[in-house]
Amino acid sequence: MKTMLVILCCMSWLILPASGQKISKPEDAGYTLFTIPFGNTDSVRFLVAGTDLKQKKPVFLFIHGSLPNPLLIFNDQHDFNVFPFRTAAYRDSFHFVTVCKPGIPVMAHQDILDDQMRYKEPSTGRFPSNYTLNNHLDYYIGQQTTVLQWLARQPWVDTSQLIVCGGSQGATVGSKLATLDAGITHLIYYSGNPDGRLDEEVRRIQQKVFAGTLDGAEAARQLDQLQQYWVWLFANAESTDDTYGDTPKATVSFSKPARDYLLQLTIPVLVAFGTADITAAPSATLAQDFLRRGKNNLTVKIYPNYDHHFFEKQPATDGQAAEPVYRMDDAMKEWMQWINHKPK
Repeated sequence: MKTMLVILCCMSWLILPASGQKISKPEDAGYTLFTIPFGNTDSVRFLVAGTDLKQKKPVFLFIHGSLPNPLLIFNDQHDFNVFPFRTAAYRDSFHFVTVCKPGIPVMAHQDILDDQMRYKEPSTGRFPSNYTLNNHLDYYIGQQTTVLQWLARQPWVDTSQLIVCGGSQGATVGSKLATLDAGITHLIYYSGNPDGRLDEEVRRIQQKVFAGTLDGAEAARQLDQLQQYWVWLFANAESTDDTYGDTPKATVSFSKPARDYLLQLTIPVLVAFGTADITAAPSATLAQDFLRRGKNNLTVKIYPNYDHHFFEKQPATDGQAAEPVYRMDDAMKEWMQWINHKPK
């Protein structure tokens, strides 16, 4: 179980008991798959929770983080929930929707994925070219916009309310999307870094200095290397070479501060993060930006000892480190209360 927990930390997905039946299509796991045109030659795939979509309800759009994972993963013992929280208690109120990454299968058996449950082409051991070429902010905005426009035309969708929720990289996508789509009524931005992706690299070096595990001279050397890397990165901002991980195009696109998007919004915005999450630490300063502008549409929720994936760190017992406790379902209850008590 400990190995499974490590995988789960990377994924921020719920491990659920196996359904008892062989999964061969999303409907077997209780989801409806849609594939719709996107642009002139592309398409976008997304899942809606449930298989009977006759009841008219608002949409709750969840936007995943940065990894190229299938939406639905399974093995012989477990199903991995498409969303990082259980949706059953809220399905009478919302259609839960999430979009698949380009080039990545919608569903897959765990055996064909790597240790972070990322999909790579069996023949090359690399991420699919369609993913590599399109893994950047503007493409994801186009995907989500296309899905929302299609949903708005469906008779089973109530357009009077539209919730967008994004975590980590998905928080950045959600924040920009909310500036562009007037139909979005609420934004939940969690575990995001409003100062952009590159900010985290500096914070991690500083954290080691404060912890005493890195001396000042080495920190200065590493920070200088970062400066040089940034020069190279922006000089190659359109490159889709993924030799060293994310492409420069992906990294540059997510380096623009989401703070700029958030401050444009007039809809209710909930920013949530844990104190054990260095990535999201700059979220603690967002309130002052809103206050300077006289804006009162921001709610900040800070969770003690929660990490990036909303695992709560536990105190050691008898000198032994205790496994963290997953708290996303608890947070989801609070977020739903926030939605219900905020003006639409």
